[in-house]
Amino acid sequence: MEARFRFAHELIRQTLVSGLSLPRRQRLHLRVAETMEQVYGRGAEAYAADMAHHLYQAGAGADPARTARYLVLAGDQALNSAAFGEALRNYDAAFSLQPESDRGARADLLYKRGLARRSLSGQWDETLSDWREAAASYERLGDKEAAGRVFDAMGLQLLWGLRYTEGLEICLRGLALLGRRDSYYRCRQLAGVGLVLSVAGFYSAGEGVLKRSVDMAERLGDAGLLGGALTGVMLHHFSYSQFREAAESGLRGAELLRKAGGLWDLLSGAGFVTYALSFIGRLDEGSEIGREAAVLANRLGHPNLLPDFIVNLLRAGEIDAMETHGLTALERARRGDRDAPVWTGLTFLGIAHFWRGRWQEALNSFEEAAKIAPPYGTFAGHAEVFLLLTRAYMGDRDAAPALLRPGGLGSAGPAPGPAASPVAMIRGARASGLGLRGLWGIIRESRSMTKRSPLPRPGRPNSLAAWLVLCAAVEALALRGDRSEAAKLYPLVLEAMKTGSLFRAFDMRLLETLAGIAAAAGGNWAKAEEHFQTALRRSEELAHVIEQPETRRWYARMLLDRSAPGDREHARQLLIEAIEMYRRIGMPKHVEMAEALLREV
Repeated sequence: MEARFRFAHELIRQTLVSGLSLPRRQRLHLRVAETMEQVYGRGAEAYAADMAHHLYQAGAGADPARTARYLVLAGDQALNSAAFGEALRNYDAAFSLQPESDRGARADLLYKRGLARRSLSGQWDETLSDWREAAASYERLGDKEAAGRVFDAMGLQLLWGLRYTEGLEICLRGLALLGRRDSYYRCRQLAGVGLVLSVAGFYSAGEGVLKRSVDMAERLGDAGLLGGALTGVMLHHFSYSQFREAAESGLRGAELLRKAGGLWDLLSGAGFVTYALSFIGRLDEGSEIGREAAVLANRLGHPNLLPDFIVNLLRAGEIDAMETHGLTALERARRGDRDAPVWTGLTFLGIAHFWRGRWQEALNSFEEAAKIAPPYGTFAGHAEVFLLLTRAYMGDRDAAPALLRPGGLGSAGPAPGPAASPVAMIRGARASGLGLRGLWGIIRESRSMTKRSPLPRPGRPNSLAAWLVLCAAVEALALRGDRSEAAKLYPLVLEAMKTGSLFRAFDMRLLETLAGIAAAAGGNWAKAEEHFQTALRRSEELAHVIEQPETRRWYARMLLDRSAPGDREHARQLLIEAIEMYRRIGMPKHVEMAEALLREV
């Protein structure tokens, strides 16, 4: 029997091993692996990482199939432990040992390697490349279920990356492959098509296809599948500022996904549910979901940058937390990531710069966000809206008209439009079983998209982008002194408030404050004062630290314009309070604006 040694330091062992010849090292590695299998039997799989290491280091002396098996097991264990880099290295090594003739095993590895890559920053294109190759292999093998699984993963990845047209094409391929029989992955593909139609601006068509997905999930009796379908419904409502409905669907879907272990889908919707709850004033519930999801996101490597700073921003004025969130997005952008959390994070970064008085840096952040954000659909134009609003604060008189220009947002970028050609949308609707009425609705809607005003249309579902344009335009027009145009928007602001939302997206401006601005622009002093007083009360109830001085500043401006007995003294008191609050929060430009108004008293 050979002597056995223990070493006081790993470097000593490595030094001695390096002195061995390569063949002898390989034989020793093989002996270690064989001994482990003899000792542990089937339990050796629990030590897959060690087994894979020794067998791989044994080189040609080890059976390639055996080595590949342990490498895949080690990769699976690493993937489940959120060690994504380690999982990728194991899958890469296993792939090099798989014979090209074993197409099924190679397709399985490509799918798993894609799962590891999607959680690693900067590897989106490599992820999709692996999955495309895996899907093609499964199709050639006639394995529809496995192909559907890959199409599902690809579709979700493309939608998350704002590549709507590609996502739609993948969902259509999946539907064509799976046929019309109810099945798990057909249900998932239906939800994908419905979501693309929805975010493209086709409200009724998207809603109809998503309902078919929910109905199928209920027929199949799969709780996790139903949870995923309801997450799609939540995103549909969120895309049109229907936050009460979004919160209801999202909470129900999240509960089902939590019970079924569908954690990736849970995280994909968690940020939107947090926002929806916050927008309707249910801050504590939103904060709780955000905290839970943040822990899961770190463990699973999910790219979602959760808005966990929102409640702290409102209640403590923690602009630094928003800036940190935005800087994380900026780092990802510099690594080449181009997904929804990146462009929204950059928009938040711009708002943080704006509040801190770094207005040129704010413009730069909004411009960077606009390069990544979708150029079409319900999420289009968000960064451009805040870019133009910032310009309005900087004295640019062309900013407000650019917001309202039909067919575009001026130099800032295109207005919301369809995510793909109407032909592609119709193909999606037909493949999803949407009837002639739905198809005609898509055709009619697509004809009007490029011509109509970017403002919301009264009495109809309107995109998040349209409501955001409205809420920014009121403020920009008031800054420009264009009272008649700002006053015309007052009825639309009231309609926005009826949706149940309390805030403007991103910067959480109270809609009551905007209603006060619009009413004051039309000389409707009683209503304006009522809105401002409600906004003051609500900002206190919600502990909305940043809105408290903002409402005071705009209320004071209204009082100075009205100039009734006692108004100037009231305005003076409001401005003194606002200046103190701005200073405490750290908003120097806003201090200057309030001081300038105070000099007019």
